[in-house]
Amino acid sequence: MPAVDGPQMKSLRILLINKYASVTGGADKHCLDLASLLEAGGHRVSLLASGPTAYSGIQCVVIPSNVTHVQRDELALPQAAKVAMSSLWNPSAAAATKALISTFKPDLVHVHKLYPQLSVAPVAVASVGNTPVVQTVHDYEFVSASPVDHTARSRDHAESRGSYRVLNSTLFQVKRRVHVPRVSKWIAVSRRVRDIYAANGIAATVLPNFTELPADIPAFAQRDGVLYVGRLAPEKGVADVVCSAEASPRIAHTIVGDGPERPSIEAAAARLANLTFLGPLDKSAVDSRIAGARLLLMPSLWQEPGPLTALEGLAHGTPVIAYPNGGLAEYVEDSRGGLVVPQCSEDLAKAVGTLYADRRQWDAASAHAREAAERVHSPDRYVKAIEAIYREAIHDHRPRRLQR
Repeated sequence: MPAVDGPQMKSLRILLINKYASVTGGADKHCLDLASLLEAGGHRVSLLASGPTAYSGIQCVVIPSNVTHVQRDELALPQAAKVAMSSLWNPSAAAATKALISTFKPDLVHVHKLYPQLSVAPVAVASVGNTPVVQTVHDYEFVSASPVDHTARSRDHAESRGSYRVLNSTLFQVKRRVHVPRVSKWIAVSRRVRDIYAANGIAATVLPNFTELPADIPAFAQRDGVLYVGRLAPEKGVADVVCSAEASPRIAHTIVGDGPERPSIEAAAARLANLTFLGPLDKSAVDSRIAGARLLLMPSLWQEPGPLTALEGLAHGTPVIAYPNGGLAEYVEDSRGGLVVPQCSEDLAKAVGTLYADRRQWDAASAHAREAAERVHSPDRYVKAIEAIYREAIHDHRPRRLQR
């Protein structure tokens, strides 16, 4: 991340906690970029996470990962039982948090995603140590048993297996009864997320996500095709990208990512001459694809809170087409950096055909996208805002009285 301009405030010691020390999703990327951003701003940062390797860019304590989405279906019953128990209380995460609070002496703990790898242990230990806890919410895990469910259901209905649904429903009770009361300040990545959390008794400060700003922005004539980047899952609306390719056979469509819908996407790519499936790509390759695409399609069917991919599209001046759901639609509408269309594959395909060919409309959307990325979603703006939240959390923190 680039150095942050502006006057330096008194430095803080910040313990960031996230379930992975590598990038497996948007929350991981956000947390690791934030670590670099805070250090560039003069603060001292330590990261606690799980994984096979440590994040190389910053002081990092890594405990072994107990499970991943890739591994979980292959676990034998004794291993699965052990994973379930550690998701309720991970003693390694508790010990590591206690040691870091003792040696690193953080001014506050900033938590991102914990479950199921790290459990509630880091938050509980921080509370016992009377260290303020700031929580960024990247989904709906503290209002519903399923993180992709914004409707406040205490039982998970999204997971495919009954055992996963039971575990998520049990973890939700732990989150509400143990985790939530121990958080000093909540951060929501969009107004939509803030409103959903507020309706469920959790008041959060809105702080939109940030993104790096590339120097070179290719013009309309230098770009070709439309792009989808993301998890290949039903809630992401990737099937509607295939519908768009079918409706516009002269426009090249490219899909990047991995997930449970991969077989159907591979089959569609084999069937359609204008649809290319590339699988998962590294960050530099994704950036190159976004910069070279004329449009970025993000037809999410769930209330997507504040996706980084949309911001990366805005930063590259690549107009985004989305459905009217969650913080994703909010980012696109606020920036005027694309189109928000009714949740319908026909409307998506029509918008693609219109914006792809209209040079004047595309130029305006591209310019608005870039301006919003610089003005609203810049790293500099983000670090100043989060510094204020940190200091407020420290100032307002009231030590919890231990029960005798």
